[in-house]
Amino acid sequence: MLIDGAIIMVIGTGTVFAFLGILVCMISLMTLLVKRFPSTNPQAIATGIGKLSCDNFKAEKVAIAIAIAKAFAEGEQQ
Repeated sequence: MLIDGAIIMVIGTGTVFAFLGILVCMISLMTLLVKRFPSTNPQAIATGIGKLSCDNFKAEKVAIAIAIAKAFAEGEQQ
């Protein structure tokens, strides 16, 4: 029974190790692809993101909501 447990442990560990190895390879491949095909205009993308967050989410209201949540959480800890 001890040998069966060891076999299952080796199979499980090998499966996890293989999956993580494949994951590292895929991330490295994606890194190479991203470096090879850079975006055409990074400044335009950054500007678009800034407009989206300010227009749609109203940055002041989000900051107020975060401050209220933080104050509420600190009040419950006391």
